[in-house]
Parts: sequence; structure tokens; C-alpha cells
Amino acid sequence: SDNIIQTLSKVLEDFEIRKGQIYSAATDNRSNFVKAFSDLDQDYTSAEILDDDNLDVNESEETTDEEINDECDVMDTVGDTYCVEFLRCAAHTLQLAVLKFLKNSNNQKIILSARKLVRILRTPNVRYVLASQGKSPPVINVETRWSSTHDMLDSLLKLKETCIELENSKVLKTNLTPHNWNCVENLVALLKPAKVTTMIFQNEFLTAREFYESWTKLKFDIEAHKNPQSKLFLDLIEIRKNQLLQQDAILAALYMYPRYKSLVNPSDVPRVREFIISVAKKRRLLLIRQENESDEYVASIDLEIPGCAGDPYESLLVSSDRTMRTDARVNGK
Repeated sequence: SDNIIQTLSKVLEDFEIRKGQIYSAATDNRSNFVKAFSDLDQDYTSAEILDDDNLDVNESEETTDEEINDECDVMDTVGDTYCVEFLRCAAHTLQLAVLKFLKNSNNQKIILSARKLVRILRTPNVRYVLASQGKSPPVINVETRWSSTHDMLDSLLKLKETCIELENSKVLKTNLTPHNWNCVENLVALLKPAKVTTMIFQNEFLTAREFYESWTKLKFDIEAHKNPQSKLFLDLIEIRKNQLLQQDAILAALYMYPRYKSLVNPSDVPRVREFIISVAKKRRLLLIRQENESDEYVASIDLEIPGCAGDPYESLLVSSDRTMRTDARVNGK
């Protein structure tokens, strides 16, 4: 984890990015990454924020008492505001569920038998026979490569009739019974939607809405098979989904999206609202630090909203709306 922190710190320094400007960081689920980002949060203390060299404030401009008080209020909440939100990679998290599913004893027996046949089909003599029929040998899986087990079983399944013909002609022995072939077919059917979802999760600009939609569709696709294997797979996927949905950044994104707001557990709503407020405060401090920021813009952010004092979240929404209107007036001049 120390090497990860050193490398990350060097990158941030090279690009002149302060840790306070980082909203979230997505990594895989390895413990060294979890520890590294935990240490990163601990290293980022209020001393760094209060350092004069780090505050991009133009001292030649006059600052009102209201602005000073507001900035101090933000400083007081630095412990909550400036933590980097650690996000577990959705694709990697899904693959952990897939790997655990594949390690089930029944699945392992089928996969090992299929892999043994694949190795036979990839030998020079059998490859020559397949080539004479205009067919390619099946691919072989690699444990560290996502979806490779699906690809192996799928490519083998496409050669099912050929394998049966070669076995009948004594060219090879498949060691797969009709029941085994059915199991291979069932595994491919279950793993295919997981592969498609994994590809979606690797999108560079994946949103929380797309994540939730894709995961829900995956659940429905697996649920439709209605067999013991699909139930096992579904249970493993649900466990991983619940882990992802404990992350404040994901819940906040869903809560801010009207169609998905109701999906957030009512017991999580207060925490989510507090998180959104903390992010808004962080953004406000960054805006204050901007070198060429206008007084009118800062004042619009700090404007007190009558009638909303009892609910900080509602005040935030109304304040943001008024800020946008102020920006529109300024830009229209």
C-alpha cells in the first residue's frame, strides 16, 4: 500500500492536483488498495488545507465578514468534507461473485471435464481434423482473465455435434455425457449475461444509474432460468450488490436521480443527505479558492434561504437553483 500511495502522490503532484479536489477513487477490492486509500484519507489533515501556500486566495481583494465566517464554517467540517470517497470497482466486484459461483463443487467438475476435452481438441492432430472441416479449436480459459471460462465453454458448446461425431468415429473420447453437455449449456446461459454486464461496467463513463439498471437486468436474466444453479448465482450476486450499495457516493447518485430516489432505503436517507451536503461544502470551498472568482458568485452561494433553515438539504437545493439563476444573469450581461 505504501508504493501505491507514493505513486499516487507523485501523479497528483505532477498534475498539481490537491487531494481536496478528489471526489472519489475507484479501485478493485484488493486489501492493499483499500488500505492505501484509507491511509490517503488519514494523511490529508486540516493542516494541509489551512496552509497558506495551498489556499488560492487573492489577498488583494476585499473579503466580507460574511465570506470569512462562511469559509470558517467549511473549515470546521473539513473532517467530513475532505475524505476521498473510496469506490469498489463494479466490474471487479461482479467478477468476485462469478468466481465464487464457478468454484462451486458441481460447477468445478463440469469445468474441469470441459477443460480436459478442450485441451484434447487443441492438440495438433485434432486441430488438423477441425481445420479440414473449416472449424477452429475452442479457446482455453485463464483464471485471471475475466469471462474466459464462459468463452471456453461457449466455444466448446459450438463444437458439440463435431465432438460427438469424432467420438463415434473413434477419433477421440469426449468424456462428457449428455447430462454434462446440458450442464455446460446451462453454465454458458448463466455466465453470458454476467459477461455482458461486466463489459458495461468497464465503460469509462459509467454512471450510478447505468450501474443499477445493468445489475438489475442481470438479476432478471439469471432469475429467469429458475434452477438450483441460477439460485446460487443470484444469491452471490445479491451479496455483492448490497456491498456496492453501501457506498455513499453510489447511494447519493441514485438519490439525486428522480426515477431511482425511491430505491434508496429510508434508513439510509439521512446519511445520504448529509453526504450530499458535505460534497456541496467541499465544492463551495474549492470555488472560494478560485483565483478569479467574483464576489457576486460567492455571495450567491452563501445566501441565506428563508423558510429552509430547518433542512440543510432543501436549503442546498434552493441555493443551487438561485446560484444558477445568478450565473445566467451574469453571463447574459
